[in-house]
Amino acid sequence: RCVQTVDCWWTEVSNLYTCDGGGRYLRRLGFDQVHSNYPTLTPDGRVLYTRWEYSDRGQIFPQGLFQMNPDGTGQTVFYGNNTWFPTAILHARAIPGTQKVVAVFSGHHTRQKGWLGILDPSRGRQENQGAQLIAPVRKTEAVRIDAYGQAGDQFQYPYPLSETEFLVTFRPAGSKGRFAVYWMDQDGRRELLVSDPAISCNQPVPLAPRPVPPPRPSTVDYRQ
Repeated sequence: RCVQTVDCWWTEVSNLYTCDGGGRYLRRLGFDQVHSNYPTLTPDGRVLYTRWEYSDRGQIFPQGLFQMNPDGTGQTVFYGNNTWFPTAILHARAIPGTQKVVAVFSGHHTRQKGWLGILDPSRGRQENQGAQLIAPVRKTEAVRIDAYGQAGDQFQYPYPLSETEFLVTFRPAGSKGRFAVYWMDQDGRRELLVSDPAISCNQPVPLAPRPVPPPRPSTVDYRQ
């Protein structure tokens, strides 16, 4: 909708908007040069999203994790805006009862898949300071790799049930099949929940009551 094209490719740019349940009252929240995508809400009402940031950045390592208020104010880094690692932070969701986030550590010139990890900003927000690979838990080195996380077990769209258990889209190493939905813990123990030989199954969300994030009243005066 923002009628922009990625600087280095023939791809339309996506930015973040709000609207009501009927698709009315569209308001643009982000005015970024290239993509902002996969917004999710934290338990305290912030919006997490991946932002492809070209300003003062190189071509290869520009996809950090950002946060903002639901009215578009307070846009700032959550993790990795001044770093080479992780190359891209995708499909992030806040872990209930913590300030941590589960996400997919991935590459830039790759598909949206990679290795599963947890980000803990209390330990730091750059490189591997607060980044920990899980499933299984292992050493997390800060490396400069464009196609990061593309070998071995492959993950997408984690949904945290707790700090140690997750629903996740997963394809085991060596498999030529489709992605499927699994229950998995941080050590990599897993149980298959849903699969289909004809199409990948992904983006699991539990149908269960959960606390509504507290509303953050808008501070924007659109008359200005």
